[in-house]
Amino acid sequence: MKTNKLILISFIVILILLGLLYVIVGGKLKTPSPGEATPSPLPTNAGAEYSNLYKLIPGKSTFADVEKINGKALRVETSGNQSYLYYNAPFGKENVVLVQDNIVVYSSEYVFGEYRGSYNSFVKAFGEPDLTLYERGFLWKVFLSRGLAVQGSSDEIARIIYFVPDDRELFYSTVFVDFGFSESPTGLGE
Repeated sequence: MKTNKLILISFIVILILLGLLYVIVGGKLKTPSPGEATPSPLPTNAGAEYSNLYKLIPGKSTFADVEKINGKALRVETSGNQSYLYYNAPFGKENVVLVQDNIVVYSSEYVFGEYRGSYNSFVKAFGEPDLTLYERGFLWKVFLSRGLAVQGSSDEIARIIYFVPDDRELFYSTVFVDFGFSESPTGLGE
């Protein structure tokens, strides 16, 4: 009789613990419903295209468009009317999208292959850049009329920023400031 009581009590304690475990972890393990935004997994091949941020249209795309096109962000930092959405990129890097008043101001993505072309292909398509800027030792070429800033060499691109085209004031008040750009090469190669 004593053994049966002990087994019953143990069984009840196990059920209570399993119930608590389900309540604590259950919500985190839920399967996303169809159409629900989820973070996109990274490809195993670093040269494969992994980001859809180039599909956003700065000045037109909304917060909802960002999540529809690129999935749920890993984290979102909001201050006032601005939200920064951070997405995982290979090698521990992060891509970022700035949404202000529910409209995309810019998106920045790291590029690890030839899927976006080369700096030379941008010059061939759009002409010479409007600006040459520097950021922590990196050279950037900016095509204001196309809403593109490109970091890289003639053969490869390491990073692209997509922003509202032709809006020099918005570029300088957001992209220029957020990325710590400089108009002089101070610190280049440090």
